[in-house]
Amino acid sequence: MIKRLSIDLILLSLFFVLTAAAVSPLLAGICLEAGEKCEFRYLWEKADRCFDMAMMLDPLNAGNISRIGEVYQKRGELSRDNVPFMLKAEGYYAKAHRLNQSGTEYLMELAMAETGLFLSGPVRFGDRIGYSIGHIKDAVEIDPNSHPVNYDAGRNLLRIWDHITEEDRYFALDRLRHCLSIAPWYHWRIYPLIWERAEDFDYILSATPEGAGYCEGLYRFIENNGLWEHRKKVTYLLKKYKGGPSEPDIPKLTDEEKKKAYIPTWLGSSKYGRNEYKQGKMYWGGQAYTHIDLPDEEAIVVIRAKGFPAYDVWPYMIVELDDEEIGETYVTATEWRDYSFYAKTGGGTKTLKVTYANDGGDWKKGIDRNLFLGHVNVIGMD
Repeated sequence: MIKRLSIDLILLSLFFVLTAAAVSPLLAGICLEAGEKCEFRYLWEKADRCFDMAMMLDPLNAGNISRIGEVYQKRGELSRDNVPFMLKAEGYYAKAHRLNQSGTEYLMELAMAETGLFLSGPVRFGDRIGYSIGHIKDAVEIDPNSHPVNYDAGRNLLRIWDHITEEDRYFALDRLRHCLSIAPWYHWRIYPLIWERAEDFDYILSATPEGAGYCEGLYRFIENNGLWEHRKKVTYLLKKYKGGPSEPDIPKLTDEEKKKAYIPTWLGSSKYGRNEYKQGKMYWGGQAYTHIDLPDEEAIVVIRAKGFPAYDVWPYMIVELDDEEIGETYVTATEWRDYSFYAKTGGGTKTLKVTYANDGGDWKKGIDRNLFLGHVNVIGMD
């Protein structure tokens, strides 16, 4: 009888243990959600009690622990003194990583917290920059082909761009380059990040994979941000990937050649079609065109132009011959100057088109960026 009772007690105890093991994670999840709701309402003390209960009920759940770390990290972003919350977040992320060392998301979250601590106090938390870089590289080593891992690696290193070595900078750019090769549509996130932190277009070029499709994404970034001074670099790459011709050195006009220049009849209207250009006066963005006679094979097309800047930015013109781009430049003077462009012509009469790309200003303040087109000269290269 006693022996049977002992067996029943063992079975009953086992039942309660198994039930608790099954129920505890469920209860921990409920506590965690309750804590997040309190957090949303800024009831931080109640939220903390819920998080403590969740940890007690399910202390080995790396996912839950990471979620609590994320809560403290966001709380720090709302606080003047964010260090205590960032330290808590760091602790939770570190614990989540210890529980699941193959989880790259926990390594990246830990690196992000370490980066935040370093930026909040470079002297006090000077060691965190080394930890952060190490954890980022560990995550990339675990999963080198993951799009999120590569993006987060580059993004984290860009946050501490001014404090890292050139080698680590190019590691960050290489990760973002790999990210773009996997997900080309991410250019709308990656390029603004690099430009904001690095402010050097050559770094953006380093993060751009080879190929016309990738350069087209970079071209859209230039258009959307008015970075016309860098457009030529990208169009050069587009020509390279698409097999475009190389350009020789362009000779300067002699005084005698300048006298031969003629005034064409510039036609066209603004890009909205409501305003026509007269005598080459481009007060609005759009396209003006004229027809010119060209010699066989090669020629230099010289356009005399002037402009007025707005907000220290000069008008930018893109030049085409029969819809093929032959060059582009800022027009950087208020007096007439000559701008030369090389073209393989094929001879005959062709359409010379000028696109005024960056119209802007503020008419209420009397600020207006304008472009004016004048004489055109064609120099044969026989």
